[in-house]
Amino acid sequence: MKYSFDIHRLFDGLVTQKSMVNYMLSIDPRLEQVYHLVNDLKADIAMHHSQAFIYDLYETRKYVVPRKVRTTFQTLEKYLPAIENSLTYTLSNGIIEGTNNKIKNIKRSGYGYRNFNHLRFRILITQNLLVRQTKKRRPLFFKDENTTQTIVA
Repeated sequence: MKYSFDIHRLFDGLVTQKSMVNYMLSIDPRLEQVYHLVNDLKADIAMHHSQAFIYDLYETRKYVVPRKVRTTFQTLEKYLPAIENSLTYTLSNGIIEGTNNKIKNIKRSGYGYRNFNHLRFRILITQNLLVRQTKKRRPLFFKDENTTQTIVA
């Protein structure tokens, strides 16, 4: 692992980001505890481990943490079914939202079109929907990610 040493105005000499974090954690044990709890949850999300996320989230109940952090944990518990689905499935509406945003920008920048077909064709051209492409199909589950299939769209 490559470390980047930098000069920081609050520290003497060259320091890394890791050494700054370690120094801050050594000041307050409560901060260190919260830091580890939050980073465990972040690691579970990054690795798409829904069961580990649920376990770590319920483990946070054993500790006394600051009020705002506790509120954050309670919010995560409130939306736990949705979080579990997002960690299990690869489905997302991000592509649809991006397409809707592009369409709105085309309408806004077009200052009106003579008829609907002109607007429709402009959308199809910008989205490259008139050209058939070979795309890889995303698997439904993260565990099946290594076995992607190729389809003709």
